[in-house]
Amino acid sequence: MRTRSSRSGHRITGRTQTRPVTTRLVAGIVAAAALAAACSSPDSGAAGGSAEHRKPYRIVLSNNNLSASWRVQMVNGIKYVAAHKYANDVKFTVRQAGESVSDHIASLQQIIRARPRPDAILLDASSATALNPTVEQACKAGIVVFSFDQVVTAPCAYKLAPPVAEQARESARWMCEATGGHGKVVLDQAIPGVPSVALSNATWRSTLARTCPGLQIAGTYQSGFAPGPELQAVSAVLAGHRDLSGVLSLSYCSSVITAFRNAHLPPVPTTCVAANGNAIACESAHATCHLSALPPIIASSALRKVVDLLGGQKQPLTQQAVFPSYVSTAAKTGVPAAAPLPALRPGTDYFPGQSPDLVLPVTTEDLGVTPSVALTGAEGRG
Repeated sequence: MRTRSSRSGHRITGRTQTRPVTTRLVAGIVAAAALAAACSSPDSGAAGGSAEHRKPYRIVLSNNNLSASWRVQMVNGIKYVAAHKYANDVKFTVRQAGESVSDHIASLQQIIRARPRPDAILLDASSATALNPTVEQACKAGIVVFSFDQVVTAPCAYKLAPPVAEQARESARWMCEATGGHGKVVLDQAIPGVPSVALSNATWRSTLARTCPGLQIAGTYQSGFAPGPELQAVSAVLAGHRDLSGVLSLSYCSSVITAFRNAHLPPVPTTCVAANGNAIACESAHATCHLSALPPIIASSALRKVVDLLGGQKQPLTQQAVFPSYVSTAAKTGVPAAAPLPALRPGTDYFPGQSPDLVLPVTTEDLGVTPSVALTGAEGRG
């Protein structure tokens, strides 16, 4: 259930030319957390794999959306990890359902009925609740269901949820440091009604009030998870508030930077999602940026956990994914709170010359996914 749009990104210019980040990318990244924010509560319960499961484990990825770049990178990455890291451990397949919830349910039912029956289903859900009866059916059939990214609420399913509140809390604390705790900021409401957006905004407000009460919230705007609308919205805000000290965005640093440039103002401390185009824009403009990550590699992390689970290692029923945040070089040198956060490194953390849609980080641990693998499914030469 990712927010979709066919609109292309707005071109930004800096000291070096950068390419647009597309609407579908950030819609995919941020709306990915919507269901997880609504239904992922910590669970102290743990369970282990069944002795009935033997290598090679039959694991099926159930996905229902390849229209967003985030999902494409997710599928490319997990297929690579399954083929290269777990070649002797799993028989891995991807079942691509239609984009409606009913299509996803029908696809899951086909997976459950398949013979030989899979040992596990990795599930990026189209609904937090509508899939629950089918998920329960899979559990009763002895299939381990491990949901990630957009998680289900079925009690029998394992869940690996994104850290929405934690990332919002960290970015708000960073903003307090970056602005010196004084001035005015505006908050991005993206698409009102999306659970992850509501959670992020509430966490921003409570953290700012507690950590730096001298930093005033001058207003809100709606980016729509799209670069063009964010550029227009921030430009409209600047028409009445040219004295802004910071922008808490859920989407595009690139659009915020462009809005300030068009208003003949220097960039201010800004938060956004960790995408290659945002990183390039922040570095090109020497802007003070904080980038929060919700990368497609979460699927490969879930695969690792499922392999361990099927091998008998206990796993909590509900876990929270942990991913790094990044700061721009300007933020690293000028903001005390940025000291524990890694500064963006070209060729390692972001990739000049690669697609702006590339989601960061490209890989974690020792999974070995490269930008070429994420974007095309194949290893490149450079």
